[in-house]
Amino acid sequence: MQTKPVEKPKPHVESGTIVGQVYFDFDKYNVREDMQSAIDEAVKKVQEYGMKVLLEGNTDEFGTGEYNFALGNKRGLSVKDVLTVKGISADNIKVVSFGETKPICQEKTKECYHKNRRVDIKVVD
Repeated sequence: MQTKPVEKPKPHVESGTIVGQVYFDFDKYNVREDMQSAIDEAVKKVQEYGMKVLLEGNTDEFGTGEYNFALGNKRGLSVKDVLTVKGISADNIKVVSFGETKPICQEKTKECYHKNRRVDIKVVD
Protein backbone atom coordinates (compact mmCIF):
# COMPACT_ATOMS: atom_id res chain seq x y z
CA MET A 1 0.00 0.00 0.00
CA GLN A 2 1.40 3.36 -1.05
CA THR A 3 1.11 6.31 1.22
CA LYS A 4 0.12 9.64 -0.20
CA PRO A 5 2.78 12.31 0.33
CA VAL A 6 1.74 14.74 3.02
CA GLU A 7 1.37 18.25 1.66
CA LYS A 8 2.93 20.94 3.73
CA PRO A 9 0.27 23.42 4.86
CA LYS A 10 0.54 26.77 3.15
CA PRO A 11 1.51 29.62 5.45
CA HIS A 12 -1.42 31.85 6.34
CA VAL A 13 -1.16 35.43 5.19
CA GLU A 14 -3.92 37.99 5.21
CA SER A 15 -5.56 38.80 1.88
CA GLY A 16 -4.35 42.20 0.71
CA THR A 17 -0.82 41.82 2.08
CA ILE A 18 1.80 43.62 -0.03
CA VAL A 19 4.53 41.11 -0.95
CA GLY A 20 6.49 43.44 -3.23
CA GLN A 21 6.75 46.90 -4.70
CA VAL A 22 8.10 47.78 -8.12
CA TYR A 23 9.22 51.37 -8.66
CA PHE A 24 9.27 53.26 -11.95
CA ASP A 25 11.03 56.24 -13.46
CA PHE A 26 9.12 59.45 -14.13
CA ASP A 27 6.55 59.01 -16.92
CA LYS A 28 7.74 55.42 -17.62
CA TYR A 29 6.11 52.01 -17.34
CA ASN A 30 8.94 49.66 -18.29
CA VAL A 31 10.17 47.44 -15.47
CA ARG A 32 13.69 48.52 -14.59
CA GLU A 33 16.53 46.01 -14.30
CA ASP A 34 17.12 46.99 -10.67
CA MET A 35 13.57 45.87 -9.81
CA GLN A 36 14.09 42.24 -10.86
CA SER A 37 15.15 41.03 -7.41
CA ALA A 38 12.05 42.64 -5.84
CA ILE A 39 9.90 40.82 -8.40
CA ASP A 40 11.72 37.52 -7.80
CA GLU A 41 11.07 37.82 -4.05
CA ALA A 42 7.39 38.59 -4.66
CA VAL A 43 7.07 35.57 -6.99
CA LYS A 44 8.52 33.29 -4.28
CA LYS A 45 6.00 34.60 -1.75
CA VAL A 46 3.05 34.31 -4.15
CA GLN A 47 3.98 30.70 -4.93
CA GLU A 48 4.59 29.89 -1.25
CA TYR A 49 1.23 31.34 -0.17
CA GLY A 50 -0.65 29.81 -3.11
CA MET A 51 -2.79 32.92 -3.52
CA LYS A 52 -3.91 35.14 -6.38
CA VAL A 53 -2.24 38.45 -7.19
CA LEU A 54 -3.60 41.98 -7.31
CA LEU A 55 -1.34 44.54 -8.97
CA GLU A 56 -2.08 48.13 -8.02
CA GLY A 57 -0.59 50.71 -10.39
CA ASN A 58 0.22 54.14 -8.94
CA THR A 59 1.72 57.40 -10.16
CA ASP A 60 2.96 60.70 -8.80
CA GLU A 61 0.74 63.77 -8.98
CA PHE A 62 2.09 65.16 -12.26
CA GLY A 63 -0.22 64.96 -15.27
CA THR A 64 -3.99 64.80 -15.60
CA GLY A 65 -6.06 62.29 -13.69
CA GLU A 66 -6.92 60.48 -16.92
CA TYR A 67 -3.26 60.31 -18.01
CA ASN A 68 -2.15 59.02 -14.59
CA PHE A 69 -4.89 56.40 -14.51
CA ALA A 70 -3.67 55.10 -17.89
CA LEU A 71 -0.01 55.21 -16.79
CA GLY A 72 -0.80 53.30 -13.57
CA ASN A 73 -2.58 50.67 -15.65
CA LYS A 74 0.39 50.35 -18.04
CA ARG A 75 2.71 49.91 -15.06
CA GLY A 76 0.50 47.17 -13.66
CA LEU A 77 0.37 45.38 -17.01
CA SER A 78 4.17 45.57 -17.33
CA VAL A 79 4.57 43.89 -13.94
CA LYS A 80 1.93 41.31 -14.92
CA ASP A 81 3.96 40.43 -18.02
CA VAL A 82 7.08 39.85 -15.91
CA LEU A 83 5.18 37.77 -13.33
CA THR A 84 3.75 35.51 -16.04
CA VAL A 85 7.22 34.97 -17.52
CA LYS A 86 8.37 33.96 -14.03
CA GLY A 87 5.64 31.33 -13.67
CA ILE A 88 2.56 33.04 -12.20
CA SER A 89 -0.57 32.20 -14.21
CA ALA A 90 -2.08 35.23 -15.94
CA ASP A 91 -5.49 33.93 -14.82
CA ASN A 92 -4.42 34.51 -11.21
CA ILE A 93 -3.40 38.15 -11.73
CA LYS A 94 -5.68 41.17 -11.66
CA VAL A 95 -4.51 44.70 -12.49
CA VAL A 96 -6.06 47.90 -11.18
CA SER A 97 -4.89 51.49 -11.46
CA PHE A 98 -5.23 54.16 -8.83
CA GLY A 99 -3.31 56.81 -10.80
CA GLU A 100 -2.28 59.51 -8.34
CA THR A 101 -5.14 58.83 -5.88
CA LYS A 102 -3.27 56.52 -3.45
CA PRO A 103 0.06 58.18 -2.63
CA ILE A 104 2.11 56.62 0.15
CA CYS A 105 4.07 59.84 0.53
CA GLN A 106 2.70 63.38 0.30
CA GLU A 107 5.75 65.59 0.68
CA LYS A 108 6.77 67.70 -2.31
CA THR A 109 10.22 66.08 -2.75
CA LYS A 110 11.89 63.95 -5.43
CA GLU A 111 12.18 61.05 -2.98
CA CYS A 112 8.49 61.23 -2.20
CA TYR A 113 7.43 61.40 -5.86
CA HIS A 114 9.65 58.38 -6.54
CA LYS A 115 7.88 56.33 -3.81
CA ASN A 116 4.51 57.04 -5.43
CA ARG A 117 5.60 55.78 -8.89
CA ARG A 118 5.03 52.14 -8.09
CA VAL A 119 3.08 48.95 -8.47
CA ASP A 120 2.09 47.25 -5.23
CA ILE A 121 2.07 43.46 -5.58
CA LYS A 122 -0.58 42.09 -3.21
CA VAL A 123 -1.68 38.54 -2.48
CA VAL A 124 -5.46 38.06 -2.35
CA ASP A 125 -7.92 35.21 -1.82
